[in-house]
Amino acid sequence: MKHRPNLTRRNFATGAAASMLGVNVLPSLYGNSLAAAQTASTPTNGNGVSGKAKQVIYLFLRGGMSHLDTLDPKPGQTDIMGDTKVIDTNVDGIQFGHWLEKCATHADKMSIFRSVTSTQGAHDPGQYFVRTNYQPNATIEHPAMGAWMSVALGESPGVLPRQVVVGGGSKHPGAGFFDTSHEPLPIGDPTLGLQNIRTPGEISESEFQDRIDLLGRFNRPFEERYTQRGIEAYSQMYGEAIRLMKSEEVSAFDLNHEPDSLRDRYGRNSFGQGCLLARRLIENGVRYIEVGDDGWDNHNDIYSSDRLPLRTSVLDNALSTLLEDLQQRGLLDTTLVVLVTEFGRSPRLSAGNGRSHHPKCFSTLLAGGGVKGGFVYGASDEHGNSAEENPISIKDFNATVHAAMGISPELVLFSPTKRPFKPAGGGKAVTEVLT
Repeated sequence: MKHRPNLTRRNFATGAAASMLGVNVLPSLYGNSLAAAQTASTPTNGNGVSGKAKQVIYLFLRGGMSHLDTLDPKPGQTDIMGDTKVIDTNVDGIQFGHWLEKCATHADKMSIFRSVTSTQGAHDPGQYFVRTNYQPNATIEHPAMGAWMSVALGESPGVLPRQVVVGGGSKHPGAGFFDTSHEPLPIGDPTLGLQNIRTPGEISESEFQDRIDLLGRFNRPFEERYTQRGIEAYSQMYGEAIRLMKSEEVSAFDLNHEPDSLRDRYGRNSFGQGCLLARRLIENGVRYIEVGDDGWDNHNDIYSSDRLPLRTSVLDNALSTLLEDLQQRGLLDTTLVVLVTEFGRSPRLSAGNGRSHHPKCFSTLLAGGGVKGGFVYGASDEHGNSAEENPISIKDFNATVHAAMGISPELVLFSPTKRPFKPAGGGKAVTEVLT
């Protein structure tokens, strides 16, 4: 997996900001956005899909969620189901694993995909593939989904960024070959929000502005001499950081404004609080939020209390509360909630009571945002081993997300080397799930 470039340049910028401005907001706020800017061409094909969703919360369970124990159980097959029991949901004919008891009361809001397949069976390539719809390539870094939406849909109102990644890890592809203005804002710990966002107490507002003006005068001759896109992006990044620092909207990142009772319902863990932060950002106009959760890679003792039971408890609390919260606030109809993982787990339990990687067939879901509720698309075979009915690739699934947002999967943009790319890598949207 290729890591983000230009760390030396970023460290230089960090030092410059700290010494000249007395503030170190830039790296924590914009992370990788100091990478050299590269431009993509204007779309050759417009947004030819009429989507009802306006914003996306993309929940990424990293490590491989077991579809048999969650969204696609197999009743009566104890050799496959292990300790997992099968429960009914609030929709006739749809059953879940008993670990998702709270989510089962919200099946009427969900379109569940039970025939998803992937070509990637290892974690890093699989996660990259889910985020970008392309296989890792040493010569290019592809944009993640949020960057495609940023390019296709343009700027969002207000000063908050167009996309935020919560708990995304160090290998997130970000804007890829797109301009750095389409980089996501990374948040590591959602309970801490944006750190170092205020100037130190010993620096007054006027002193801070003086330093900004001085920096501008120092930079102006260089910027006039070298009118390159990367330099423009660097200046733009400073401006956006400063505007956000001074904005009242920065309070959207502060979970302390939420009642303790609601924070408890989401779950006092990174994923649960990340979902709550996502809801706050949706309220404040952020278009795309990815929230990540690790710990799903269980090869042995899958039913130990600190493995599948823990992870599913975290998911059950967070997802069920998120759907309730969005609906109560009138936001669910325009917010598409996505649940995805890089692959499933093998149907047959191993001698160590675990499950192996299984990209051949697994499950995902969509909720809200113009998709049908109480709907199942596709089916696995009787053992959950293969996609038996209506196989759907990761590219097709992500194309459906784009289509729900009104972005045509046939949109074409070009990389700096003039190679054509589509937002879902050529995937076809499953229009049957869209309303």
